[in-house]
Amino acid sequence: MGVIRIQAFGPLRLWLNEEPVLDKAWPTQKSRQLFEILLIHYGRLVPADKLMDYLWPALSVKQARNNLWVTMSQTRRVLEPDLAPRAASTFILKQGDGYLLQPNQDCWIDIKRFQESIDQAQHAASSSEAIEHLQHAVDLYLGDLFTHDPYAEWAIQPRRQLREAFISTALELASAYAHQGRFRRSIKICRYCLGFDPSRESIYRALMLYLYCAGEKSEALHVYEAARQMLLAEIGVEPATQTKILLQQIQNQQVIGVDIEGQYPPHDDTRSALFLLSQMPLVGRTQELKQLVDLIHELKNGRCQIGLVTGESGIGKSRLLQEANEKARQGGLATLRISCHQIEQDLLYEPLIDLVRQMHQAWPELIKSLAPVWLVELGFLLPDLIKSPRQAVNFYDDVTETRQGHLFQAVLQYLSLAAHESGLIITVEDIQWADEGTLLFLHYLGRRINASGILLLLSYRQEERDADPQLANFLHQLQRLPMTTTVHLDRLTARDIDRLLAAQPTLPENWANWLYAETLGNPFFIVSILQSLVEQQLIPDEPTGQTQPPSGISLPHSIKESIKERLRSLETKACVIMEWLAVYGRPLDFQTLKAISDQEDDTLLEIVDHLLQRNFLLEGADGFEFSHHKVAEFLYAELSDIRRIVSHQKIGQTLKRIGKDSPALLAYHFVRAGNTELAIKYWLQAGQAALGGYALRLAASHFSSVLELADKPGSRLEAYIGLGYALTILDEVDEAASVLQVGITLAEKVHDAWRIARLGFRYAQLVSRQHPSDAAAVEIRHALLLAEKVQDENLIARLLLLLSVAQASNGMLPDALDSVIQARTFSQKVKDQHLEAQTLNELGFIYTQLGEFKKGIDAVEKALALQASSPDPGISTYSWNILGRGLGGFGKYQQALEAFETCRQQAAELEDRFFLAQVPNMLGWLYRELYAFERAEQCDQESVDLAIKYDKSPIEISARLNLCLDWLGMKRWDDSYVALQHIEKQIAAGQFGFHQWRWRLRLLHIWGHYYLQTGHPELALSNSENLWDLAQEVNAQKYMCLSQQLQGDALIELVRLDEAAIALQRAVQLAISIAYRPVLWEAGCQLATIQPEISQEILAKGRNLVRETASQLLDSDLQQGFLNSSTIQALFAANNPT
Repeated sequence: MGVIRIQAFGPLRLWLNEEPVLDKAWPTQKSRQLFEILLIHYGRLVPADKLMDYLWPALSVKQARNNLWVTMSQTRRVLEPDLAPRAASTFILKQGDGYLLQPNQDCWIDIKRFQESIDQAQHAASSSEAIEHLQHAVDLYLGDLFTHDPYAEWAIQPRRQLREAFISTALELASAYAHQGRFRRSIKICRYCLGFDPSRESIYRALMLYLYCAGEKSEALHVYEAARQMLLAEIGVEPATQTKILLQQIQNQQVIGVDIEGQYPPHDDTRSALFLLSQMPLVGRTQELKQLVDLIHELKNGRCQIGLVTGESGIGKSRLLQEANEKARQGGLATLRISCHQIEQDLLYEPLIDLVRQMHQAWPELIKSLAPVWLVELGFLLPDLIKSPRQAVNFYDDVTETRQGHLFQAVLQYLSLAAHESGLIITVEDIQWADEGTLLFLHYLGRRINASGILLLLSYRQEERDADPQLANFLHQLQRLPMTTTVHLDRLTARDIDRLLAAQPTLPENWANWLYAETLGNPFFIVSILQSLVEQQLIPDEPTGQTQPPSGISLPHSIKESIKERLRSLETKACVIMEWLAVYGRPLDFQTLKAISDQEDDTLLEIVDHLLQRNFLLEGADGFEFSHHKVAEFLYAELSDIRRIVSHQKIGQTLKRIGKDSPALLAYHFVRAGNTELAIKYWLQAGQAALGGYALRLAASHFSSVLELADKPGSRLEAYIGLGYALTILDEVDEAASVLQVGITLAEKVHDAWRIARLGFRYAQLVSRQHPSDAAAVEIRHALLLAEKVQDENLIARLLLLLSVAQASNGMLPDALDSVIQARTFSQKVKDQHLEAQTLNELGFIYTQLGEFKKGIDAVEKALALQASSPDPGISTYSWNILGRGLGGFGKYQQALEAFETCRQQAAELEDRFFLAQVPNMLGWLYRELYAFERAEQCDQESVDLAIKYDKSPIEISARLNLCLDWLGMKRWDDSYVALQHIEKQIAAGQFGFHQWRWRLRLLHIWGHYYLQTGHPELALSNSENLWDLAQEVNAQKYMCLSQQLQGDALIELVRLDEAAIALQRAVQLAISIAYRPVLWEAGCQLATIQPEISQEILAKGRNLVRETASQLLDSDLQQGFLNSSTIQALFAANNPT
């Protein structure tokens, strides 16, 4: 039996091995009801007679018993789909004349865990432990038992008992929080309980007490009146004496057991704002809400969507998304919400970090299901939660867009674990303030939304889109996707405001036109003004019947004025706390706020509770933040210049002292504090961190900030190094070259040899990416001299590796081999395993180009072994690719096919477009070696198509050349001729970048075969000679071998048999030395036709290799096609009369 998870609170839901059991899985309604009855009585025997009475009261005993037997079988099959016929269930047991649902270690039931948590709370050793268990029990109660079947007879009594247990537990939890001074939590719990039992007077009394303790006297009185009206309407009685006594105590500020003097804020006549945006009805948004609800239904049906919510500031985007998320949660979907803040545009991945942190808090166990390669990347985002061998990027590390893809794929893999369980809604608000990296991730997620199990909801201000090209482009890309829906929010109409006022009994409904004229229908302005008027006591407590706005009401003429009026009602301490939050600029947790504000715990807690009650603040996963950004903007703008400077300095120093927050945030505060030295220090750290997170434009911005501030050469040079590299990876070549040259000039001026070497390295990298290999080699050697001068062995290793790539590109394979061997030696000296793995990969590549396949295999296997403990997906993908080449060249075709498939799988996970396009080309090569020309053609054509799609010209030329060989094998000479002519022109024009020598070698070889097959052996012979000369020049032994084979075949056609025999014998010897099988059996077969007396040993070796090759192949069609090919048949027929 698999792992079963059962949710009975709310509608019945089941998960079997983490997969949801859909409603349609129940064969009949009775089978589901039978399970519900057993579930209510879990662990206890339910007599069969009782089950029959519940489910089939009108049937005879015989009929009911037969139905019970069939239905019980159906129920067991839902829970245990693989249960054999007539086999005993391990979950629903038959005992005597009854049945028992017996939970075991593989079965989790919410009602069982609920009751266990309550018991654990009663026996807890401390109040904090008791609170933890009580909170867990309350969190489990998602609704009354079996809300989908409210009239089921068997559920009525258990439902009532569980609800009673829940309310008692929740009130006990509220009391525990109150004893800690956490009145806001207590108030929230009481309001939640009223939703389940709105007529329970004890809940009203508790709510009144906690509101009073939180400084909300008038709100406590309002609750009493609401309770009184409810009791009169529902059961026709006045509140109990106990409730009336509490009312009098609150009115007189003499509540027994409450220390009046110690309460903050002092009790006065300031009334709570009743018109909170979060509590007012959602009006004028029926169509917009329906659009989002439709997207939620689509997600439930397995179709993932993207929703964009847009409108002006204050238009109600957050409220609409809040309502949609609540409906989703009621429907059993999981939700995650993050917000972007203006200050975070310079902070690397802050919203993304928040998202992953929330995910970890909601599902702490899921992280264990991730592969180690993804944990490495997530550890970069959350080093405090996830231990990871991945270190912060340093100067020597490579930074590429592919590596950014590794990080994004890790986050997506993590989110998908939760999404695939029950569907996941991710809401990201105010994306106009998202940093570059977060926007890139959202774009990445948006393009992969179809198979993710995620509904992505994004909000943004329309006016910001028009002013931000990056945001506009991002949104344009998303809106092009067919699964994207855009929801536009307009201002409210006078009729909408009329409906809003109708929900507030103290406001005359005919104020709607008046409010609309003053506010033009902006919801935030409307609510802010009503809050201000309430707090000024300019709106009556009770309906008065008046039809005109009362005299004396002076409506604020702007949102700022209304905010100002509201702030006047706050005490100084509360205003100071809000100013700290405004200067900080983003959510702030309690401990950091305490450190910044120098307040004691109790005082700060009461201040925060009061601000939360007044709806100035909200509390989220990351701490406290303003209920609306306009309040923060107003407070910050109202501060004097000196106050801002002092506040930023205090925040920066506090964060520095407690070791909290990112370098970019510290730099932000120190810049505004005028502390240039520390700002420069942290901007440099922020730039390096942005490079580590592959956020290249953000990195460039940080380094540019240093150049604007710094006058000391050391800081400027570090900024030039970082900025030059960021621009290099962004392919902004001219800008990068200019920055690096300016840096080199400055470094030479101040005689900073160490930084001259680093700048030289960066410039060599830039030139290597953009210029012919010979020019790159010159710059690399120059940089190498500089690195040797300062004895930077890490830098030397990387430059030698870079030089080997340039040399291999130029066809200088022996020189490239020497360079990469030296690079490996230096990588071992500096003990950098990732760098050593890179050198081994390059070593393997060069050996395969030289035709030394066994050495290439050995090098790459060592590279893979080095990565066993700390894998780098990019490096290992390349390792598997080179291993496939080596194995294929060595004749291990089955292993080579498997290596290339592993490479393709890893490339698909990482979305590495280079290898996605290149692997089919390599598979085509293997199939062609095995004479499966049709398969080879399919693979090579796929490679051409992908190379064009992804703009990978070297792969395109390689695949096109392979296609020509495929067509020659299929005797499609005209196709080959047309393609070869076109390719020859492109190679001559230098259209395919580096490795021109490789393209020329392959072109000579293919033209030679074309001439041979089309009756022009003299031209084939000429090509073979040119091929030999070029292969010798670069020491490419495989092509030296192929040139001799081509020469021998041409000479046979020219009836120059003695010369042909010499050439073919030379080809065979070269093939034996590099273990290149096709030439061995093909040339051996040709030798047998002209010198049978000396070919027997060669033929025997070739036949044995064919048998060995065929026995390895797992694909029977491929194996038979190979053995039945004309070449292999000829090999076995040669000199063999049988």
